[in-house]
Amino acid sequence: MAEFRTEKDSLGEVSVPAHALYGAQTQRAVENFHISGIPLPGGFISSLGLIKAAAARANADLGLLEPAMVDGIAAAEIAKRAYREKRPILDVAAEMTDLPMGRLAGLLNPRNLV
Repeated sequence: MAEFRTEKDSLGEVSVPAHALYGAQTQRAVENFHISGIPLPGGFISSLGLIKAAAARANADLGLLEPAMVDGIAAAEIAKRAYREKRPILDVAAEMTDLPMGRLAGLLNPRNLV
């Protein structure tokens, strides 16, 4: 028997598989839009993460986003990719950014991600 958790969004509660790395809105899409059953390749999803991080950096450069938010968005994307690929987080971070390793280690410290 599959295990589920309850997620909430603006439409209410929905059951999501316990192992899923997504929330209520994605579960609703899975239930309502049966397209092919073929998941998106990991490389495509990682590319979207890189685009999101680059957009955050560009918005910060324009003064539209706080620098701390940029770090948080980048850290989240790095952590998701490392988890998905089951690789060390600093190795993934080094591939995705041009930040020095010491800065990456501080940025990705779990105490700083809260």
